Amino acid sequence: MNLDYYQYIATTAECGSISKAAEKLHLRQQNLSGTIRKVEQYYGITIFTRDIKGITLTKDGEYFLKEIRQMLAIADKLEQTHLYPSKRHYANVVDHITIYIPDMLSPGLWTQKIKEFNDIFPHVEISILYRPAKEALQLALHDKKAIVVLNVPFFVTNFLSKLPATLIATELPQKTYYAAITRKQNPEANTLTKISVNELLKKKLVLCSNVSLEKNIFYRLLKYYGEPQIQYVISNTFLYLNFMGTDNYWSLARETQSNPFEFKNIPLIEDFYATVYIIRHINTNDSFIMQTLIKKLSEL
Repeated sequence: MNLDYYQYIATTAECGSISKAAEKLHLRQQNLSGTIRKVEQYYGITIFTRDIKGITLTKDGEYFLKEIRQMLAIADKLEQTHLYPSKRHYANVVDHITIYIPDMLSPGLWTQKIKEFNDIFPHVEISILYRPAKEALQLALHDKKAIVVLNVPFFVTNFLSKLPATLIATELPQKTYYAAITRKQNPEANTLTKISVNELLKKKLVLCSNVSLEKNIFYRLLKYYGEPQIQYVISNTFLYLNFMGTDNYWSLARETQSNPFEFKNIPLIEDFYATVYIIRHINTNDSFIMQTLIKKLSEL
């Protein structure tokens, strides 16, 4: 039995809904339902009962879920290659890694994976720095302990072919989609469930950016559709949040980003996304520690 099928069933049980699980797993709902039926038929049991409210685990399903969770935990442990005796001698090869984030990609998105990495290699110090893309790539050319995380707008072509031969890139499997945000009290947003980029271009926009405007990912995406009305460009995050919370300004954020700041997240109608690449020196392939970090970041 395919181990992925067990993960699909565990995720479905956690979500309490086949449709929500399919969305989380990036599968078509009918494909996920078919996989569950296939597993049920294979073992001759019913795992879930289905009704209009969703799904419920049967008694057999509860037992099955308990057992597959143990199997998945073992499989996950086997993936932790740093635990193998032959890898132990790598432990102190790298003592510092720099991650360059040039296009206002929030470092908070990477926190969990970096913590997981540091649980494996607690002696490795990690610096997360904002740098323009060109500068970050230039630094990575000569630093085998550097990683560049780069947002590439959907309309950019031949990006990989332009990289120097000594740099290699890993493309993250999921695109980064962005949405318009504004404070929930903004009357302009009361009835909006989606907004077009053309409408957004007419709004009073505030962008948070630690790089020049022309290099900011949000500005580049907006410029693809027209001329945005940028009211403020703010590099200080706290000042940016203050501006956004005290007037009816508009800005942009990740479409799926959790929102503790009382902002309304409104999806955009048009294509408005970026592909995320992890770029590093080709010689990072020689470092087990660097490869472990890249693998962790690639799970996002």
